[in-house]
Amino acid sequence: MNKNSEKRICQNCKKDFIIEPEDFNFYEKIKVPSPTFCPECRTTRRLCWRNEMSLFKRKCDAQDHDEYLISIYHPDEKLVVYDNNYWWGDKWDPFSYGKEYDFSKPFFEQWKEFRDIFPLQCLSNSKATNSDYCNVAEESRDSYMSSGSWKIERTFYSNRITETKDSSDLYITDKMELCYDDVICSNCYHLLYSLNCINCVDSYFLYDCHGCVSCFGCSNLRSKSYCMWNEQLSREEYNDRLSKINLEDYDEILKLKKKFKDLC
Repeated sequence: MNKNSEKRICQNCKKDFIIEPEDFNFYEKIKVPSPTFCPECRTTRRLCWRNEMSLFKRKCDAQDHDEYLISIYHPDEKLVVYDNNYWWGDKWDPFSYGKEYDFSKPFFEQWKEFRDIFPLQCLSNSKATNSDYCNVAEESRDSYMSSGSWKIERTFYSNRITETKDSSDLYITDKMELCYDDVICSNCYHLLYSLNCINCVDSYFLYDCHGCVSCFGCSNLRSKSYCMWNEQLSREEYNDRLSKINLEDYDEILKLKKKFKDLC
């Protein structure tokens, strides 16, 4: 049992990292060697096995197929990749690839051998319509580069989204429509550049707002309307100030984002 911490150099990034006594005890318990990579590099190594949004062009390996596919697997990878319709179909037998486990060989060595020959889906994309560039997606329609999604329509460059329409650049959102550049939001309509919002409509640059309509640059509001930078305005005052902000100018948007960051 190791009683002391130990400093090591990561064999990948060459930075120092510490292995604590309880870590050594755990490695001994599960009979694995102590790590040669730091925690951050080990995380990167694990995450590299899950590819959602890097897509490639490669040929279908199914019998009598020579069409090109959009796939999460690079064409240089020596893998067997089928188009989705063929992979889900009955023209090949997955059980024909089965083999007995060899207890004399390491598990992961056998797993790699098996993975190298077993056919893989080009994408995880079920019930899709005109959404060939969506991965880990279910029931996508007319969408592009959106992953981890369910029931989306005309949605682009988004991740972890459900029941969303006519939106772009979203992350972890649900039931959104006409929205852009939002993170962790739900049940919103025409909400832009916002974070942690619920049931908001026709608003911009909101943080932690619930049930707000026609608000701009606000935080921590509940059921408010016509507020700008957390100042309550009349409808006329709000619309007048909003009309003077050029939301079509990229430099202006960058300035507003910088100011908005101070609210979060």
